[in-house]
Amino acid sequence: MLQALVASRGRIFIEGIDVARQKGEGFRNRTPARELAFSHLFERINDCGTAAESVQIFADNHHTAEVSRSNFRRYKITGTAGHHNNTLARISPEFCFIDSHSNRILQAADLVTYLFNRVTTMRDINPRALRAQEELWALIEPAATWPRGSIRLWPPAQNPHRR
Repeated sequence: MLQALVASRGRIFIEGIDVARQKGEGFRNRTPARELAFSHLFERINDCGTAAESVQIFADNHHTAEVSRSNFRRYKITGTAGHHNNTLARISPEFCFIDSHSNRILQAADLVTYLFNRVTTMRDINPRALRAQEELWALIEPAATWPRGSIRLWPPAQNPHRR
């Protein structure tokens, strides 16, 4: 699946929030981590659209879908809470939530997310498992490397997979 994702010219954008680091740096009015990550992600996705053709977003239909839909509507009106506040003009206003069990693209996103979390936050101590994780990540890293894709963790920290 990872090889197919890269071969398809798929793009991977990962936006993460290091909550402990955010708290440790003393931000008084912290935007909730999930909302801040999605805001940054929507800004990146918006950059993929054009004036002539907007980007359609599909997301997993889960318990936070209504909150995400509400936040997205607010972003379209007042702007994002991310680094470059904008109203996401290049993203279609239709935010579609679908069951990830029946959608291979969302399954691929889940796989990439799982692998990214394993590689960056849950380092395995077993050398074989660690090598397998690194090899799998190496397969998809081209799709997550700028200008095709990107990985950003905020606030910035020393991270070998940060772009």
